[in-house]
Amino acid sequence: MDDTTQITLGGEPETTLINVEEHDKTGVVKVGRSTQFGNPYKLKKDGGNYTREESVQEYKRWFCNRIQTDEDFREEIESLRGEKIGCYCVLTPKTSTERPLDQCHGEVIMTARRKPVSSGAGGSRQPVTRTTFDG
Repeated sequence: MDDTTQITLGGEPETTLINVEEHDKTGVVKVGRSTQFGNPYKLKKDGGNYTREESVQEYKRWFCNRIQTDEDFREEIESLRGEKIGCYCVLTPKTSTERPLDQCHGEVIMTARRKPVSSGAGGSRQPVTRTTFDG
């Protein structure tokens, strides 16, 4: 594991969350605000209404509701298994003393990835479009 890797989930296949400002972006799946995985609750410092803690708490509520009610979203989350996912707010070893590790929406996604996401009964799985930094 290099100095910029934040969290790696074991098992097959491995999913990794990285800070894209401090890591090679090649092949990294974006989970930032501009994607279906992004946190819609902007921080005050970015023109929004939330502290970091409030933003992540609101995202957790939004994410849990979406996982429970949106089969396509569940499949998109499941499709992250084995991917290197990246955002800009995830802590790095350099910044880990600045705030708790769970104050990033990427951590919420990784928590969901720790166990398989049920996609409900039957249904055919549609291809998931991933947005990467290099493509």
